[in-house]
Amino acid sequence: MYERNAVIIERYFNDLLGHNKKNNLKTNFQNYIELVDNLEKYKNISEEEDTIMQEYDHIANKIREIQNNQQVLNKRNEKYQEERASLFEIIDENADSIQNKLININNNIDNLNQEINENAQKYVDIIAEFNEKSAVRTTCERNKRKIEGDYNHKLNETLDSYQDIDLNYEKKAKQFIEETNDAIKKELAEKIEKNGEKEKIPFDNDVIEKAISLSISIQKGETEILTYIYEKTNRLFVDIKNNTTKCEKYKKIIKDQKSKYEFLRAMQDYLIQFLDNERITSVNGKTEHQKLMQEACKSFDEDFAQISNLYLLLQKEIARKATKKNYSELYNVDYIKTLTKKAEEFDNEVKKLKIALTVINPNYWRIEGMQKIYDVFNQAVTENYDRDLSEYLEDSNLNDDDTEESDSDFDDDFKEDIILEQKDNKENDELNGANTKQKKTEKAVDTRSEIDRKIDMILGFNEEGRIEDIEEERDWEEEDIEDDDKQEKNEEIEQDTEEDEYFEDDWDDEDFDEDLEDDESDISNKDNNEENNDDWDTSNNNYDDDWDDEILEENEKDDEDDEDINFDIWGNNISNTNKKEKQNKVNTEEKIEEMDNKKGESWENEFINIDEKSKNKKKKSFFGKFKK
Repeated sequence: MYERNAVIIERYFNDLLGHNKKNNLKTNFQNYIELVDNLEKYKNISEEEDTIMQEYDHIANKIREIQNNQQVLNKRNEKYQEERASLFEIIDENADSIQNKLININNNIDNLNQEINENAQKYVDIIAEFNEKSAVRTTCERNKRKIEGDYNHKLNETLDSYQDIDLNYEKKAKQFIEETNDAIKKELAEKIEKNGEKEKIPFDNDVIEKAISLSISIQKGETEILTYIYEKTNRLFVDIKNNTTKCEKYKKIIKDQKSKYEFLRAMQDYLIQFLDNERITSVNGKTEHQKLMQEACKSFDEDFAQISNLYLLLQKEIARKATKKNYSELYNVDYIKTLTKKAEEFDNEVKKLKIALTVINPNYWRIEGMQKIYDVFNQAVTENYDRDLSEYLEDSNLNDDDTEESDSDFDDDFKEDIILEQKDNKENDELNGANTKQKKTEKAVDTRSEIDRKIDMILGFNEEGRIEDIEEERDWEEEDIEDDDKQEKNEEIEQDTEEDEYFEDDWDDEDFDEDLEDDESDISNKDNNEENNDDWDTSNNNYDDDWDDEILEENEKDDEDDEDINFDIWGNNISNTNKKEKQNKVNTEEKIEEMDNKKGESWENEFINIDEKSKNKKKKSFFGKFKK
């Protein structure tokens, strides 16, 4: 008994591309879609929580304001009560004057009581609103915990699946896209021939040849989509790691690639119908089967022309280049209607014959297959790209003006996409800020650390060839601007470094001259203040020459060290400041010890003065200058 040829073909490509493995490019494609969906839900709930928290804080501030106002009112009330109480202790004042003061105080108290009542009502209202917002906040936190849990679970699942994909199958997939079809056609033909070697009515060679050619085209289209998403999965991990996720960008990728993938799946169903029809009609005998297969191949060529037009139109729609003129030329809406009408006429003719046996329409397979292809196409362009197809049902003849108008419409749509992406960038920054403010539980921190560890491990596979350099990823238009900015930043850093090295020698020379002048001036002043110490002056001047030479040698050594400044991965200077400070400290301690032995405490004090002044000068030297 033969096996369905569609199964033979599918199994062949599954073995070739590793789709029969537990973790493969197809599972990664589905994981990518689900992960982006969970990521969007998590982002939305985080934004909702941030909004609720802002409202919650606003209400809390109002409550504090009302409470502070109540304290002021209470103090005013106490003041009025004290003033009225003091009037009852006055006995030597005119009665009319006391009466007027009492009336004035009572009026103030009445007005104050009215303010107190209004403030109390505000307090009651704001407490009611506060309780409502507290309930909303609690519900939002509960929903966020669930959504965050689903998101982390999906992220872990995607990371594990991605990591377990065999790199050899990824390489085979890329080679399959680029290589010619002759060897695959030959191998598939041999497998199908072996599958039907026991059949009384052999497989029709024309049908098998056309089916193999179409299956290879479908598989290449699918493989391009799967490998593209595989590369974008790596990029998604990088953005998640750096908190730079842009949901609108990922949703657009999914929308475009999923539209093509579902269309190719519909083509696969059409191919299955085509191959199954070849065996079903074999019951009619060899001669009739051959005749029916000639008609089927002719119908296949007609259908394939329409399928190719629809797929080309879908690609134009994805690229935002489809126009009304393209639809009038490529979208033959009457084609499927004609097939359906012929099928109805055939059924009516069969009914008129009143045959007891069931007669199957020889074109049933193409009607069902083409109908599904048209349905998938219509759904993609109407739901994903907001295309109104009703206008093409009436009139498909358009002038050039209509085409230009349509192009303008698509330019507007493309601009809207850019605006959406810019908006998402801003929203993403706000989300990152909100996430920073939120207090993490210990469990959430552990989960996040585990996810980061997996991402770091995956991103560390560059040497094994798993992940290509991010800058070399193709078709990533959104990253071009960021790469240019990064390159400009690096060029500025390199330019600043060159300027630093250029001015370094002059700057150190100036500081060295200033150090010498200051040192000579200090020693000269010391000579004037200590006229009675001739021995000290002589020894001090003699040693000062040696000390200047040592300073000169150390500065020259510093200049040599400064020329070897390193840069880390961000382009920052890694100076040898700490190393030189430690060495200067050692040299200073050695000189102090030596001077103690030679000159005693007086020389040590003078040396410390010189050393402190030298340090103050060094703060203004090369490193001090750029620290400012």
